[in-house]
Amino acid sequence: MRVEQSLLAESWNPSYAALGFDPDDTDPLFLMPAVNELVSTDASGWLENWLRRLAREQIAHHIALIGPRLQRAPGKVFVMDQRTKWGNCSALGNLSFNWRLVMAPDDVLRYIVTHELVHLAIPDHSTRFWLTVRSHCPGSERARQWLAANGHRLTVDLAERLAGENATDTP
Repeated sequence: MRVEQSLLAESWNPSYAALGFDPDDTDPLFLMPAVNELVSTDASGWLENWLRRLAREQIAHHIALIGPRLQRAPGKVFVMDQRTKWGNCSALGNLSFNWRLVMAPDDVLRYIVTHELVHLAIPDHSTRFWLTVRSHCPGSERARQWLAANGHRLTVDLAERLAGENATDTP
């Protein structure tokens, strides 16, 4: 299976202490269980679990960078498998993100995190909202275009994809 470069780019090392939680603790900031808590015996399950963990780390990184600039912090952050949304901001100030965003270029993930964080301050899609998103994420329009053109590629069924790859590997 070919892994996009954006999946492997780990140019930063998140400081969990700086984010105010211990990754081994059950801090309410991140409610997704650790990879070793998600039991799976197949390769696609293992890969999905690893990608979810990577998504959680990268989302935390972007929140730590962008949140203080907006003077906003989410109540809770969820990393989920939404079928119709990339992210969501609830009325309670909780944010949820689709784990599949980790397979997109980092600018796209940054845009979605910025978009949802801005919703903590501006709950609509007014002109003021979009100007605020653009001021904190200058590449937002390009990221939106990338999602419109390529978002469907992120919804690939990992089990089906791996089964197809293995079928071509056999002599």
